[in-house]
Amino acid sequence: MIILNIFDPKDYEIYTYGNKYTGGNVTPRSLKEWTGRSGADWTFNLAFFDFASAYNNARNIGGRTLQPVFSSKVGQIGCPDAANRTDQITIQGSSFRGWSTAIKDGAVQKGLNTTAYRARNMNGLTTDGRYIHVTTSKMTEYQVAIQVLNMVKKDYRTGIKYLFIEDAGGSTQEYSAISKLSYTPEGFRDVASVMCIKRKTIYTFTRTLHRGLNGEDTRILQQALGGIEVDGIFGYGTQNRLKEAQKALKLNPDGYAGPLTAKAMGFNFKA
Repeated sequence: MIILNIFDPKDYEIYTYGNKYTGGNVTPRSLKEWTGRSGADWTFNLAFFDFASAYNNARNIGGRTLQPVFSSKVGQIGCPDAANRTDQITIQGSSFRGWSTAIKDGAVQKGLNTTAYRARNMNGLTTDGRYIHVTTSKMTEYQVAIQVLNMVKKDYRTGIKYLFIEDAGGSTQEYSAISKLSYTPEGFRDVASVMCIKRKTIYTFTRTLHRGLNGEDTRILQQALGGIEVDGIFGYGTQNRLKEAQKALKLNPDGYAGPLTAKAMGFNFKA
């Protein structure tokens, strides 16, 4: 399964959060805890390796690193705002190494793994400047790159400037503070840093959503739920995930996203 999330910087704040390096000591935490600390609506595990040597002492965390959201070689990946986040790392103009490029300027890169089936994180930018985050279950790098490129073209009518291979295995996780649900395709694991997404504006639903409907409002709901494909089609998978969220939010798990569910998830509702 591929979970493709695309966040427009006009509507979402996108930033990194995690531990600062202090003499080799680090306190890994669950994504749920990082979400509370960072004030994010969604957190995705973040685990790039090997900053350029000039930054290793300051940023390396026991082999894992806090990933800045800007690179002079790559361009803007996120929208850093460190004013109120004392643990956040923001470095303008850094260079990186030790991580793979899956897609560059709309072309799937050579040398991607075609045999190792792992859960994976990938992230990057669309050609029109939106942030991409991809979470998958067990797939190969090549499979993910091909499918994500096609999904972005079909569903969002844009291309991919960059897509980077971030991490695989037990660290591949996401958590939604909106639905109170996690997605951990290879199990839970405490981590040292996360990618954070926070809503700048609040979406208003204008109808009760249920199985059989489709549209942009369904896509917004699926993204909020987390852990399912974001395709705008309200099928059994969305219904079951919604029921899980309603239970977590202490609502009647009827599979209908109406005014009470919208309010509990921090949305507006106006029929």
